[in-house]
Amino acid sequence: MDKKPLISKGLAIGIILLFVGVAIVPSINANNPRMSLDNDLIVVVQTDKLNYQIGEPVEISIYVENHGETDIIVVFPTSQKADFWIGHNFLWSAGKVFISMVFTVTIPSGKRIYLLNDSWEQVDLGGDQVRPGQYSINGWMVESYQYPEIHAEAVDIRIGSKLEINVHGGIGVTISMTDVGVFNITNVKGDVSLKGGLFGFINLTESFDVENLVVNESILKTFHPVGFGTIKMEIIVSASNVEELNLEGRMSVILFLVNPIIPPYKIIEEYQ
Repeated sequence: MDKKPLISKGLAIGIILLFVGVAIVPSINANNPRMSLDNDLIVVVQTDKLNYQIGEPVEISIYVENHGETDIIVVFPTSQKADFWIGHNFLWSAGKVFISMVFTVTIPSGKRIYLLNDSWEQVDLGGDQVRPGQYSINGWMVESYQYPEIHAEAVDIRIGSKLEINVHGGIGVTISMTDVGVFNITNVKGDVSLKGGLFGFINLTESFDVENLVVNESILKTFHPVGFGTIKMEIIVSASNVEELNLEGRMSVILFLVNPIIPPYKIIEEYQ
């Protein structure tokens, strides 16, 4: 029996399969770029609001929008599709376990698809309540087979209220502490002191204790130091829903006239 034709046919089939395989590989690479060059995919971080009481859950969503003219298919290597980081306090994915299998998401042209919906309980990586203040939420779509990480614009939120301190000179010195946040500041306590002058004759201290400082209301403290020279001002403030503040500055005194000599960035001190 002549086996040559069979060998020839087998060789021909092998050559055909080889060329088909070579032809398929470039087409796969062409449809799976490693990064978006046309900015068709835009990732957005969204919160339910921007100001929160201490301990109030922060609802966070991350979605991706397709600004292109055609549908886009994104293939993820695990069940994780997005992540977010809050300051140096909290990473959403820390300690979580994700399924290791391919997940495909189709994003229609002109539409958005939500990748993550969860709440942050205002705790750090150790599980402790974070301090009052301003926090930036940085979110992104995780790396997929087609795209690297795509980051969203950060969203800033505030936990607790906001206190603004102004120092005014003239005939005496007036220090105003105003609630410029959206919540009342509770249990406001502190001390204001002026010390120094020629031979250290100026030594004025006054304490304050306010149970509830209403939004847009102020605590006013006025001093009338008499003397010459430079004096040191120190303001220490603490409250239940604002971070403790210790502000220092210097002033020049000529009899009753006071001229604050405080760095410009300290004239108005805002803190959360």
